[in-house]
Amino acid sequence: MKLPKMPKIKIKKLTKIQKIRLGQLGATLVYTAGVVTYGVLNYIEGQEAQWKHLTDSANEAECGSVIFRDGDDRYWMAGRDRTEGLCEQLKDMAKKEDEDKDS
Repeated sequence: MKLPKMPKIKIKKLTKIQKIRLGQLGATLVYTAGVVTYGVLNYIEGQEAQWKHLTDSANEAECGSVIFRDGDDRYWMAGRDRTEGLCEQLKDMAKKEDEDKDS
């Protein structure tokens, strides 16, 4: 059994303008990929630097904790060196508040 012959596909040669446009498109795509990669890496590095600043501030704070705001939300962050004592203090504070509410 013979296979049918495939028709030959003729590819037109690109003109000089078409080659230039194709090169411009390729350069634009490579540039865009580079900018996106740089932006993502810069964003990640900024997030890590911000987190490092917060943890260092919490560790160096006198009371062992830092309260910071993000828009309307407030967050409390305890330093890793003083968390055991702070947990006990927070429990005591919560008990006192409950007792005050009950009174």
